[in-house]
Amino acid sequence: MYCRERVRPWGSRASLIVHLAPAARKNPLLAIFALESEWETLSRPGRSPEIAPQRFTWWADELRHLAAGSPTHPVTRLWAGLDLLETVTPTRLETALEGFFATRAIFNPPGSLRESGLRILGESRGFFLEASLLGSGPEIPGETFTATALADWMATSGLSGAQPDTETLIRRARLALATGAAGLAAVRSAPSALPLRVTFALTRLHLDVADLALQGPATRHRRTRPGIAAKLWTAWKAARD
Repeated sequence: MYCRERVRPWGSRASLIVHLAPAARKNPLLAIFALESEWETLSRPGRSPEIAPQRFTWWADELRHLAAGSPTHPVTRLWAGLDLLETVTPTRLETALEGFFATRAIFNPPGSLRESGLRILGESRGFFLEASLLGSGPEIPGETFTATALADWMATSGLSGAQPDTETLIRRARLALATGAAGLAAVRSAPSALPLRVTFALTRLHLDVADLALQGPATRHRRTRPGIAAKLWTAWKAARD
C-alpha cells in the first residue's frame, strides 16, 4: 500500500506505467518508481534545507542495509522481496542517490536551472528508466535514458517551477527528447521498453500542451498541463506501439 501511494496521483507517469505493464512486471516497476519518488521528494529545492542532508545520509545507510539483506523501509523491503538487486547493483543505486543529492544543491534556489546540473539530473533520473527494463530486452544506449529522463523532468518538474524563460526550457526539453528518440526507434516493439516508450510519449504531450499555452491568450485559466484523459490515452497508445 505504501509503495502504491508513492507513485500517485493517478495519471502520473509512474502510475500509468505500472497500470499498463504486464502483471508479472507490475510489482517490480512499482518498487522502482516508488524509490524514485522517495528521492525526488527529497531533492526538491527549498524543502527542509536542514533535514534533507540527514535524510540522504539515512538513505545511504538504508542502501547498505538493502545490500546486506536487512532493509527497514517499505520500499527497500519490496526491492528485497523481489530480488531486484539481481538486475540493479548496489553501487549503481548509490551513484543515483548521490546524483539526486547533487541536483538538490544545484537547483537551489527554486527556479534556477544551471547547466552544470543538467547532466547529473538526466543520469540520476535516467537510472530508474534503465532499471525499469528489469535487465531484459534489447541493448539501448545509456544516452537514451539520460536524455529522455532529462526531457521528462523539464516538461513536468521544470515547467511547474518558477522558470524565468519557459520558451527556453521547452526548447531544451525538445532537444533532449530528440536525442532520446534516436535510441527509442529501435525498441518500439520490445515489451520491456514500455516504461521508456510511455515516458517519451507523455513528455512530448506535456511539451505540446505547454507550447499551446504559450501561443494562446494570457489568461489565468489557460491549461498548461495535459488532463488525465489525454495522458491515459497517450500512455495507452505508447504501450501498444
